[in-house]
Amino acid sequence: MAGVELPQDSKEVFKGAYKQEKEYRTKTRLWALWQLAEGKTEVQVAEELQVTSRSITNWVSRCKKEGVEGLRDRPRSGRSPRLNQQEGEELKALARQGKIRTLKEGCQVVLERFGKEYSVNGLWGRFEAIGLSWKVGRKGNVKADKEKQEAFKKGG
Repeated sequence: MAGVELPQDSKEVFKGAYKQEKEYRTKTRLWALWQLAEGKTEVQVAEELQVTSRSITNWVSRCKKEGVEGLRDRPRSGRSPRLNQQEGEELKALARQGKIRTLKEGCQVVLERFGKEYSVNGLWGRFEAIGLSWKVGRKGNVKADKEKQEAFKKGG
């Protein structure tokens, strides 16, 4: 291998970790190290992944310092959500129980329970982040014949 020194047993370690990993970015990094352990060069692996060879070098360095865990994404900067994880879980439970039917109601509940103000769009994004989605009801056709629809559903 050109310029990369990995332990003898690393091929099996990277292969096993690659097959178990669920997170896409970490899996990509594990695959890269597995290929290096197989004998490919950094440049070959970088070309296959369409990344720079410097990225491959960084991944190797992180792996040597921190092990396979070093290949996971690190926390990123940015504004943290107003609702902490516990409040998010409580909000999720309320929505699932049907106590929050609209985003406007959700904004009011968040303000009353947690003392935090959200816009409708802001709460929509927060709901997506905690794994909730809003189902939008569709109006039925006013000219539809309900009896015919039920008969059709029953096969008649």
